[in-house]
Amino acid sequence: MRTNKILNIMMSAAVMASVASGTVLAEETEEETIEYREMNETEGQAEKEHVLEQKKGKEIGPGAEYGGCESNEGDAAQETEEAVYVRMGTVEELNGPETAAKAEQQKEEPESIKPQEYGPHMDLLAKETEAEETPPLYTDEDLYILAHAICGEGQCCPDEEQLYIGSVILNRRSHGAYPNTIQGVVFQRGQYACTWDGNYYREPTEANWRNARWLLENGSVLPENVVYQAGFRQGSGIYLQTRYHKYCYR
Repeated sequence: MRTNKILNIMMSAAVMASVASGTVLAEETEEETIEYREMNETEGQAEKEHVLEQKKGKEIGPGAEYGGCESNEGDAAQETEEAVYVRMGTVEELNGPETAAKAEQQKEEPESIKPQEYGPHMDLLAKETEAEETPPLYTDEDLYILAHAICGEGQCCPDEEQLYIGSVILNRRSHGAYPNTIQGVVFQRGQYACTWDGNYYREPTEANWRNARWLLENGSVLPENVVYQAGFRQGSGIYLQTRYHKYCYR
């Protein structure tokens, strides 16, 4: 009986030790579970923050308009679906058919070069514009009458003499005492003998036409108050005398 009591005591002690051991194990297991759960939550939060930071860096970093740029393969593995969608959408938009067609059109139809607003071509344009706006210095009638007057007064004279004859006519046209047209000066009564002796109506030579045109384009070669051309002295004095005529001041 004593032996049974001792056995019971030993069994009770074993049971109690087992219970205590189980309790401790349960407590350790629970603590490990809690610690494991906290560790997972911490790692998950850290990973979430890492993803958010990566995403934020891609949005504000270089190449943000293309959804961020990859730095290495590890970053590519952690890229979010949203970032991938943004990247794919942007690339698709850049490489879309409309963009390609526009680029092709620009290649086929290059922009025209804007002309410069300075340089020699502008001087030429200004001269052309001025020539269009400026009325002609003389008419065909002026050329016809002056060439025939030079022919009638000195058809066979050298070019220099022909220029003197025509210069007197131009000086008279500019002087207030005479008509203000070439026709009026040449056909003024009693002034030019060629208009009544028939020499005016002869056909001018090439030199007559050339000298008449030069005078109309360049002006008189004599002083403006030299308005007499004859074989004798007139006016206030002789300015120039040649073997053909005397050219005198008024």
